[in-house]
Amino acid sequence: ELYGGFRRWLEAVEAMRENEAEEARRERIVARMASRWKNREVASVMRRWVEFVGQRQWMRRWAGRVFGRLAHAELYGGFRRWLEAVEAMRENEAEEARRERIVARMASRWKNREVASVMRRWVEFVGQRQWMRRWAGRVFGRLAHAELYGGFR
Repeated sequence: ELYGGFRRWLEAVEAMRENEAEEARRERIVARMASRWKNREVASVMRRWVEFVGQRQWMRRWAGRVFGRLAHAELYGGFRRWLEAVEAMRENEAEEARRERIVARMASRWKNREVASVMRRWVEFVGQRQWMRRWAGRVFGRLAHAELYGGFR
């Protein structure tokens, strides 16, 4: 417990030193930029932006250390298992959606197959009726003119 407190104090001191060094570096950059620009408003915005970037970098380093410690903790193991469960659930949902699309496509094909079959039978029926009308026309035409045909035989 004493060692843990000392370690945290050392980390805090190290972070403060890094922060001070970073702050000094940022101030030098801001001073250089401000001397180049006469417009104070632009220099002020630039200084705030540089400060924001520096703080963000420091926060990332600090968060990296914190999550690095959590990587070996039991809490992180539970969190990782939860993430794996969420990922598995998403994969299952995606697979279910894929299966539903396949079933819908198959049902559509079956429906279209039935419609095509009915259409094909209708076209055959119409063709057969047309043939029968032509045939019947020839037969009845011959019967109607049978007397004329008889004279030529």
